[in-house]
Amino acid sequence: MSRIADRLEALRKTSSRIGFGMAGSSAAVRRMLILVGLRTIPAEETLSAIRGNADSVVVIGDGEGGELSVRDAVVAAGDMPVGVRLWRGAPLAEVVSDSGCDFVICDADGPAELLLLEGVGCLVEVAPGVESSRLRAIGALGVEAVLLSTGSLDVRALGVAIECRRVCMMTGRQVVLQVGQPISSDLVSVLWRAGVGALFIDASDGTQLLASARTAVDGASYESRQSVHGTSVSIGAHIANVNGSLLEEEEDGDDDDGGDDDEEE
Repeated sequence: MSRIADRLEALRKTSSRIGFGMAGSSAAVRRMLILVGLRTIPAEETLSAIRGNADSVVVIGDGEGGELSVRDAVVAAGDMPVGVRLWRGAPLAEVVSDSGCDFVICDADGPAELLLLEGVGCLVEVAPGVESSRLRAIGALGVEAVLLSTGSLDVRALGVAIECRRVCMMTGRQVVLQVGQPISSDLVSVLWRAGVGALFIDASDGTQLLASARTAVDGASYESRQSVHGTSVSIGAHIANVNGSLLEEEEDGDDDDGGDDDEEE
């Protein structure tokens, strides 16, 4: 299991505080993760802000010879796990071999060998509206999470929460939601209930959105969330139930968050 998958799984299983600099915290609360995308190593002041507000760094490659070195990103990130958003045609061996890469994000054009890499997680990127049968197939392959790209959609609209919930249910995986606009703590709480375990923010042009997201994440409520149990796959496991996902209440016994037909009583 990759480090990022382990942290996502810990959000479902425990109320311990997760994230950079928080492992030993006595504040027993849950907190959505924040993944930050970078194209270059920023100045030290910006890098310090990233270390203080993010839980993981994602190298965003451009495939044009100017991509950020994964090894350099690992050094800059300190204790945070580092992933790569794989660019088209990137040689997988060069990206993950001895680089310290913890996980790889790619779409369906990415190399299938990712599913066999030991200790390197695979997150599959999907667009809104992808058919349910394809989502079930993605979950059955044993990927560790799903990155949902919102594109031009308004992340504050109810439709995004509904789509996150659908993707979570069909894949049996937590959703990493890409956001490009400020969000509130109340919205984070809604997205959490919808199955979002992490936000992905491109900080290549600055950390203002990152700081805003951290404030929202820290101020959100993480109660009454359904999670994947039973015969479906947990984050990071490389086995799956092809018959679909069963959702049931968490151990805390909170009220259900949507009355799904397949939820256990």
